[in-house]
Order: sequence, then structure tokens, then C-alpha cells
Amino acid sequence: ARVDSWHYRTKKFLRRNALAASFVLAAFLFVSTLAYTTVRQNKRISAERDVANTVAEFLIDTFEAARPEDVQGETVTAQQVLDNSRERIVTELDAQPGVQARLMQVMGSAYISLGLFEPSIELFEHAAELGHQGHLSDLELAEVETRLADAHSTIGNFEPANLSFANAQQIYDRQGVKNTPIYAQHLVLYGYHQHTNGQWAEGLEKLLEAADISEGFVHDPDAIYTDTLHNIGGLYIVENNLEKAQHYLSLALNTGHPNWGEGRKERAITSGLLARVLIRSHRHDEALPLLDQTIGILKNVYGEEHHYLAPAYGDYSFALAATGNYPAAESAMQSALEINVANYGQEHYRVAITYDGLATLKLQQGKYAEALTLAEKSLQLKRATYATDHPGMAITHRRIGEISRMIGNYDQAISNLDRALAIEIAVRGEETLGVAEALIERAKTHAAMDAFALAEADGMRSVAIHESVSPPLPLADALVDIAVIMANAGQCE
Repeated sequence: ARVDSWHYRTKKFLRRNALAASFVLAAFLFVSTLAYTTVRQNKRISAERDVANTVAEFLIDTFEAARPEDVQGETVTAQQVLDNSRERIVTELDAQPGVQARLMQVMGSAYISLGLFEPSIELFEHAAELGHQGHLSDLELAEVETRLADAHSTIGNFEPANLSFANAQQIYDRQGVKNTPIYAQHLVLYGYHQHTNGQWAEGLEKLLEAADISEGFVHDPDAIYTDTLHNIGGLYIVENNLEKAQHYLSLALNTGHPNWGEGRKERAITSGLLARVLIRSHRHDEALPLLDQTIGILKNVYGEEHHYLAPAYGDYSFALAATGNYPAAESAMQSALEINVANYGQEHYRVAITYDGLATLKLQQGKYAEALTLAEKSLQLKRATYATDHPGMAITHRRIGEISRMIGNYDQAISNLDRALAIEIAVRGEETLGVAEALIERAKTHAAMDAFALAEADGMRSVAIHESVSPPLPLADALVDIAVIMANAGQCE
């Protein structure tokens, strides 16, 4: 007989003790797997701790001084600190791409807070590139893509913004992590972008979803819920749904979040939107003190030329014009123009919007040639940025139509008003205030051309829309306009 081998004896033992051996093997595999997983987790935690420590040390060393609240508006000094830090990130951290990507995200956000979008985009793009190479987690990459998209959207680069927002959305969809403040923030920025880009319904849908998610995080440090309410209020202002706008803005002001405390820039910006509601409700005397306060706080926090000041000056201008103070109104709108040009350059849609405002002021004063020049300049800029059916284009076409009627160029008036109507109906439907305003303006033009039947048809359709969607004062104005048209046609006393 041959000598039993180790292999033979082992097989014999396992056959006779199969159950016990199975338990021992399972226990061994469990302990081995647990040990391996623990080692990997410890390595990952250690690596993440090292990254966090490096980031913290870097920020403590060079970044703290760049906060706008601390520098009290000294934008140049803050920018110098950021520029120096950006150079250090590129030159000193090339061998640590994970740290580099995280710091680039932080620095990009800091540049945005100062209204400096080009360097922020450069940093976010580099961080996203590193993220796609595997140096950020999927959720970190999604956040970078969202920030990059928002920066692009703010300066009117809508196509790159669409791409980056879509990249971020794909990551969130794949991960299934949606009931979180960071995803709610993504929806807020994505929704606001869609609204700016003419997709009002899609934008509102995302903002309302963000509100549902973030309501459970009312006291989140980033104030996602309050910020969402603020943005929803802003969208309803654009749609002239002043009741809903005031509701959401009031909710934002009363959530109790410390960021919306007295003297805070967040509260100032929301108060500025509430003042816009008051202006559209013809409550100009109530709006002016709110806007004075808003402008004062923003100047104190950011200095004289921050981009947040431009819309506040624009609203201030319209409130002043309503009181008949046109010199002060034009001065305020000119300040808005200068700030927008300084922050975005000459060829930007926000500059075009300011030209719209100046054109309106000139029109109200009967300075038709100047008004037409400004409105046509706005249209030219918008054509370079917006899609042809963007709602912002409709506003300018309507304004050109009104000015053209005043100077007797009726063909140009009708052409622009027809275009305004086509855009409004295609984007928002037939029952909107924009449609009603374009119709009443076209009715006036038809009346000036003695086409009273067409004038009456447009006028009555405008009144019907006003009755369903409009606050009382615009409805009253529309009724006066149609009464004048019919009187000119000899149809009423």
C-alpha cells in the first residue's frame, strides 16, 4: 500500500466532516473579506482625511481673506488673493490631482461671488476634467458640472451650460441620490437656467421639485429651501403672477434662516424682488424705500460695481420714472448699464436687457428716435445670444413695435408686433400677459391705420386675456385703450 499523502488525508477528512468544514470555511471567508474591506476603507478614509487636511491648510493659508463679507467691497484686493491662490493650485498641487480638483471648485465659487465668471469657468472646467479622470467621486463631479453650467449660463453661454447641466443630471439619475440638499441646489440652478433660456415651464417644474426636497432642510447652512422660494418668486414675477410671486418671496423672507437676517445680502436681494412686485402693482412709493435698503446693503457687502447691483438699479429706475423723476431714473438705469458692461462685457444679454430699460424710459418721455436706437441695439445683442423664439426677443420686438407706431412707421410696427405674438404663443401659450400686451399694441397700430375692425378684434381679445390672467390695474389700462380705439372709430361716446 502507498503512503497516504497530505492531499489524500485532507480529502478524506473533508468528506467525513463536510458540515463542520463548511462552517469553518465560511467563517474564514467572512473574516478575510471583512479584513480586506476594513483595510480598503481605512485606506480610503485616510486618503480622504489627507485630502481634506491639505485643502484646509491651503484655504487657511491663502483663501480666507477673499471672502467679500470680510473685505467689505475691496474687490481688487480679494481678486488679487484669488489670483495668487489660483497660481499656487496649478503650480504646487499638480502631483495631487484630487486636492487640486477640490480646491479649483472652491476657488471657482469664490470668483463667482465676486462677479468674476471667466476665471471661475476655467477652474471649473479643469476640475471637471480631473473628475472625469477619476480624481473626484461621482457626486463631487456632478456638483462641479452644475457649478460650471451655472457659470456658463450666467454669462449667456447657454449651449455649454445645457451640456454640463445634462452631465450632472445623468450622474444624479444614475446614483439615485436625490433627496438631498445638494441635489435640490442642482435643481434650483438648472431650473433658473431653463427659465433664463426661455423654458419657463420646465424651469418652474424643477424649482418646485427642489422646494419639495429642500423643505426638510429649512435650516441647512446653504439655505437651499429659502433660496428655492426666492427663485420661484422671481419666476412668477416674469410671468406677472404677482400674487404667487409675493407669496413665495414672503415665505423666503420669513423662513427664519440666518442668511436672510437683517443686513444680509440674501435678504436684500429678495427684498429687491419684492419691490419689483410692488412696482408692477403700481405701489411705487412702497418700492422705493425697499430698493434704497437693498442697494445700500449690496454696496456695503460687495462694493460699487458688483453684478447684483444692476437689477436693483434697474428696478429703482422704473420706480423713479413712475413718480415722474426721469433724470434720476435715467441715471439709475445708466448705473445698471455700466455695471453690466463692467461684469459681462458689451455683448451680453444682460446689457441688452438694460438697453430695453433705457429705451422704455426714452419712449415714456417722447424721445422716440433715441428709444428706437436703443431697442434695436438690444435686439441685435439678443440675436447673438438668444434662440430666435426666446421670450426675451418678444419683449424687444414689442417695444420696437410700440416705438414704430409712435413715429408713424406702421408696417415696421405690425411686423415686430406679429413677431412678438408668434414668440409668446409658441413659448408660453395664448393666455399670457405678454400676448395681451402685444395685442393691445397691435390694436392701437391698426386704429392708427384706420383699420378699426382689426383694432377692435385685437383689443377685445386682449381684454379677455387680461380678465383671466392680469392684476386689476393692467386690466383697467387695457379697457381704457380699447375704449379710446372704439371712440376713434365712432362706436362709443
